[in-house]
Amino acid sequence: MTIALFIWGIIQSVLVGIVIPLVKKGYGNYLLSFIFFVISTNITFQYVLRFTEVKFNTPQLLVVPDILDLLLPTLLYIYLKKIFNKNLTIDYRILFAPCLIWSLLLLGFVCFKNDLDFHDYIGTRLHKGSLIVVFGWKLILLLKMLPDFRLAKTSFKNKYRKLLTWPKTLIIFLAVITYISFFNLLFSILSEVLITTKSSLMMIRPITHLNYIIFTCFILFISSYLFIRYPRILAGFPNFQTGLNAHNPPLSEEMSLVLEQINEKKLYLDTELNEHKLAQKLDIRPYLLSKFLNDELGKSFSQFIKEKRIEEAKKLLQKSENQNLTIFSIAIDSGFKSESSFYANFKEATGMTPNQYKKQFLNY
Repeated sequence: MTIALFIWGIIQSVLVGIVIPLVKKGYGNYLLSFIFFVISTNITFQYVLRFTEVKFNTPQLLVVPDILDLLLPTLLYIYLKKIFNKNLTIDYRILFAPCLIWSLLLLGFVCFKNDLDFHDYIGTRLHKGSLIVVFGWKLILLLKMLPDFRLAKTSFKNKYRKLLTWPKTLIIFLAVITYISFFNLLFSILSEVLITTKSSLMMIRPITHLNYIIFTCFILFISSYLFIRYPRILAGFPNFQTGLNAHNPPLSEEMSLVLEQINEKKLYLDTELNEHKLAQKLDIRPYLLSKFLNDELGKSFSQFIKEKRIEEAKKLLQKSENQNLTIFSIAIDSGFKSESSFYANFKEATGMTPNQYKKQFLNY
């Protein structure tokens, strides 16, 4: 039964990863597809290393699941942040640093260790260190994600509530793989304590196999069900952002005045605009502007300005008199510094390229 579940999990995660970008192309779905391929790869290695002699014949592969266990939660965290329309406070590439650093350490160990054996890694301090790093990293990302989900629950309008089932499922998945990592760490510790009681270890080991695959397959099944039940999930990030923006709390008088000045003067069209420069134009202190945007709109400065510029670009693309303007001209007139930046941001926000969007209104 356990082996059958592993095989089923591999096949289903591969199929889901293939189907998602075929249903709708877009950055969000490509990222989601990659997440499912990582899950599939991890299940494959877990199966091979648990139920075959590969762990003894090619012990170098023992470090691969630990590397994938650091990569997967990072991808989930970035995807969830995008769903909740939250700009990362740091460059997203920094989030891959723990995975990269620990991977280089593990790869260096297996490459330079002569005559590497199964027991040279499993049960060693380095292996326990891996288990601690994996569990710690998953726990950190899970705790950082929960406040965004609570905020989203209060922001989604009733008709968009069902969409929240998807990010909730992913957060549960993140919680589950965090629990599994804790269980694996606990088993590693118990294996030392119970080293003289092999029968006890033999009873616990099958539980670790089932623990991993049952929870993983359950999440895969729920994910497939949700894609069929709520296909809007695959509409991409803009669909979730519509749900988030469908209900906005009343703004303070100060924020209303700030937005009025920004909109009337179209200050966001300045390609060299930054937070300090905008604060100067509004005659307020930069920290107050940042506070207004974060506390009342729930957005960072860059996110707010990007959205304003995208809205301006939409207006320009909808006008028939602008049909002969190049995409570069639209980009500059919308406040973007370059065509490439405009193209990438516009497609991420709308799920369409600027030309595809324009054709909707010009009846090409």
